[in-house]
Amino acid sequence: MRGHRAARVLLAVAVSASGLTATAAPVGGGSAEVGGSAELSVAVRVPTATGPPGSTTGSPRLRAVIRTTSAGRLGDSYRKGCPVKPHSLRRIALNHWGFDDTVHRGRLVVQADEVTEVKRVFRRLLERQFAIRRMRPAAAYDNSMRASDRDNNTMAFSCKRADDKSWTAPSYGRVIRINPVRNPRVHRGTVSPSKGRRFLDRRNVRRGMLVGDDAAVRAFAGRGWDWRGDRDTWRDYGQFRRPGPPKLQPRVHRVTARMVRYTYRPGCPVPPSKLRRITLRYWGYDNDVHRGELVVRRDTVYDLKQVFRSALRQRFPLHKLRRADKYDGNDEAAMADDNTSAFNCRNVTGNPYRLSQHSYGNAIDINTFTNPYVTSSQVYPPGSDRFLDRRPYRTGMILRDGPIARGFKARDWPWGARWPNPDYQHFSSNGG
Repeated sequence: MRGHRAARVLLAVAVSASGLTATAAPVGGGSAEVGGSAELSVAVRVPTATGPPGSTTGSPRLRAVIRTTSAGRLGDSYRKGCPVKPHSLRRIALNHWGFDDTVHRGRLVVQADEVTEVKRVFRRLLERQFAIRRMRPAAAYDNSMRASDRDNNTMAFSCKRADDKSWTAPSYGRVIRINPVRNPRVHRGTVSPSKGRRFLDRRNVRRGMLVGDDAAVRAFAGRGWDWRGDRDTWRDYGQFRRPGPPKLQPRVHRVTARMVRYTYRPGCPVPPSKLRRITLRYWGYDNDVHRGELVVRRDTVYDLKQVFRSALRQRFPLHKLRRADKYDGNDEAAMADDNTSAFNCRNVTGNPYRLSQHSYGNAIDINTFTNPYVTSSQVYPPGSDRFLDRRPYRTGMILRDGPIARGFKARDWPWGARWPNPDYQHFSSNGG
């Protein structure tokens, strides 16, 4: 009878930025305009929620903003005597995936030399839509770790002492605790925060939980962070620690004539007795630590150790670090190999009538292919002219606000980039 015929109707619901739209269509030839009862089959398309905070459209973007900080901005999370000073910390504002499947804005305070690694890890977490409940600095909780943990807050730097008066791990700015309620700390039978007891069964994985083989743990492990959730004596399922920066481990040696047989000859202004060979560790283009060597004048050793120690802490990459003798004293060959070197008794490359400052052992060239040397008629080494455009940054480039330029400026070593024909690779103690 009319008005009582049953029909199956498919209702398709599409969610977009402008709201909900619904269309109904009969299934199996039935009419959508029916009276009485109808059997509805509902299909819902769930959007990918990325983009600006609170958005449900677009592509996931970290949108990290880095700012310096001060004791005043750090509030109660910093106190006199902390092992890390405010100028060594940075505030990061970034997007993260929330428990409500939308993008939120969060803030962390971390060591300045860990900013790049933190950005890389949280970009991967956002891409994988790993949910973070909230992300606020310790100052928002008056530096109370317990209050932050109870609020399931993700946090990094928080300077305070342990019961034995030693500084806690977060005091160094190299620790991040993620969703502490769902990833509690377990030590001698005590669970902290106490609300985390119901999440001790790690087989029943729920949103925001960290387990050994998931994408979030792999994201941190892939960047060298140590997960504390797999310890035998005590476990912190939400904590990741970043090892401290590698040590320079410099060693200074006297120089013999044999060591500089291609780069020294009688009549050079500095004899081998006034030179020193430094071996030290450096950060390579492969994101690993290597050992290299320099030959320099003995009174420049301290300055160069300070600069290279700072560069290693901040993981500024060097391609190669070899004595110029390894290239038989051929400066053009060394530049083409993107090498970093110092002493070499020779004339200025491109000007055979003037003695180079490298002859005095108080000048250094760094990543020589990535940072070209420009004369009035040529760019050295050949093929490096594509690096004359200093933006965007590429691996090994020396920038005005980067660790190399700042390090040498602090030691009063002028940079050759200031010349009308810039020498981006060159620093010297007297500006020559």
